[in-house]
Amino acid sequence: STTSASGYLCNCNPGWQGVHCDQNINECSSNPCHNGGTCTDGINGFTCTCTSQWTGPFCQTPQQECGGQLNGPAGSFSYPNNPGHDQYDHLVSCTWVVRTDPNKVLRITFPFFHLESSINCNFDFLQIHDGDNPSAYMLGKYCGQNNPQELHSSHNSLYFWFRSDHSVNAGGFTVVWESQEPVCGGELTASYGNINSPGYPGNYPPGRDCYWAVTVDPGLLITFAFGTLSLEQHPDCNYDFLEVQTTSTSLSFASKIDCIYSSILKSSTSGQKHEKTLTYTLTGPLIRYTLLVPGWNPFCLQNCLHPSWHRFKKVLETFLREFGPY
Repeated sequence: STTSASGYLCNCNPGWQGVHCDQNINECSSNPCHNGGTCTDGINGFTCTCTSQWTGPFCQTPQQECGGQLNGPAGSFSYPNNPGHDQYDHLVSCTWVVRTDPNKVLRITFPFFHLESSINCNFDFLQIHDGDNPSAYMLGKYCGQNNPQELHSSHNSLYFWFRSDHSVNAGGFTVVWESQEPVCGGELTASYGNINSPGYPGNYPPGRDCYWAVTVDPGLLITFAFGTLSLEQHPDCNYDFLEVQTTSTSLSFASKIDCIYSSILKSSTSGQKHEKTLTYTLTGPLIRYTLLVPGWNPFCLQNCLHPSWHRFKKVLETFLREFGPY
């Protein structure tokens, strides 16, 4: 804290200094990055960009030749250490796990990529999973000389597996990661489309609240077909749930859909404004929506004998009595 000439005292937030707390403290002034790393100053923090031989928040850890656990908001790893100059060995199997803060996701780019080419990448490949282990959903399997497109995780970690066979080798690869805020939800105005939970068809991540609003012109209905709905089981759906709300200028309805239902249901609604807001918390559905003319009966088109159907039928009958003919 500092005292100004006027006699008042400013208690600065971390990362700021000065009489009026308007001067950003340069955390790079102490040269925190070791072994040739480059420091980039931030607000109350800094980021070290390491050379290919070092890793870690301060570039303090020697880059592991083949695999390892890598933590931090940003960084990179390569195999071999000088891809493009050296070539990777035969019969190699390496795994890396990259992990950032629990409330962040990862953006991945590939500045250099050159592996043996093969059909279906059966010989040499880099395989990436959306999580911290090989059982997580596979985002892609890559080989050849074309740099893969950038990837985005739905969790705060990614699992990388590199494997080479006994014959042809090549220059290897470099992976660069940075942390981002997770984004899900949006405004939907098209006449049809899909709504997926984060990470679908893999597992959804913890701690997410996602909101979608679907709006169409007056005089039309919206129907939702739940192709997949697999959530954490809880009697009151207070932990993981999907909630559907219908709002208009004169009507309002909200229903928390059963968190253990895993078959297919269809529902429709109408109203003056014809807007549905879907609220996801830790959900795992695949939802397809489209428009219908009024008067369509959605019940018992399929799977009406499913054990969970009658619980949903009560909810949807109430829904349609209030907001649409059936």
